Amino acid sequence: MADRAAFEAEVRRTPAQDLHRLLARRSLPAEAEREDDAIVARLEAGDFTGARRRPLRPRLRRGPGRRP
Repeated sequence: MADRAAFEAEVRRTPAQDLHRLLARRSLPAEAEREDDAIVARLEAGDFTGARRRPLRPRLRRGPGRRP
């Protein structure tokens, strides 16, 4: 019951445009949050093992006969 009251209080103080983030975060199991915290701590410590740079998208060339 206390968890529901805490959830309702959090919903009331969350701006409408951020409710989807709150609901997504609250729908995950506690293990997922601990896992995310561990990953963030590792990255903050400078350990980027397993992280990869997102490939850049090729630039579209605009010219005669090409769509914008």
